Amino acid sequence: MSGEIPLGSKLPTTAEFIERYRISNVTVQRALVILKSEGLAIGRTGAGVYVTSPTLDHINDPRHHVSTLTEMGSAPPPLRVAEVLGIDSGVAVWREERITSVDNWPLRLITSYRRGKAAAAGAESTDRVMVRMPTTAELIALNLPDEVPVMCTFRVVHDESGGLVEVQLVVEPGHLCQRLYAAPNPR
Repeated sequence: MSGEIPLGSKLPTTAEFIERYRISNVTVQRALVILKSEGLAIGRTGAGVYVTSPTLDHINDPRHHVSTLTEMGSAPPPLRVAEVLGIDSGVAVWREERITSVDNWPLRLITSYRRGKAAAAGAESTDRVMVRMPTTAELIALNLPDEVPVMCTFRVVHDESGGLVEVQLVVEPGHLCQRLYAAPNPR
């Protein structure tokens, strides 16, 4: 978390931790479980435990973001997306799926739905946010540790005249996302 050990570096072995810090095996194992559950380290069978997750400041710096288009084509959207797009269930629309990564660590899965291929500029969006456990596909795409919830954003994007541009489903690992909101005080 302090950034002293670079991302991708292998952590010392259990024996090395015990010798260096004069702590018990149980203490080392508990620490590793915590690091793994918070997404700060990942174990690779037979290879060791590696530093995986950047700090929140690093994650939130868009200069480190890399967006990769993973899928695109026509597909029927989920029912709630079809309702917002004003189409019947089962009607295909343009669908794009992207993964945003930071230092090769998956940070965000974004699936966009539009009536046509061309993406117009969005001027305003409305977000509905919820937290839930990830689907199997999300666990794999985001390389999530077990038992980590995801933050899901159902985003409706409009252009300057209020016309619908697209609907996005944004899924982020709960242990790696944060939001800052400012709102006026009600009187």
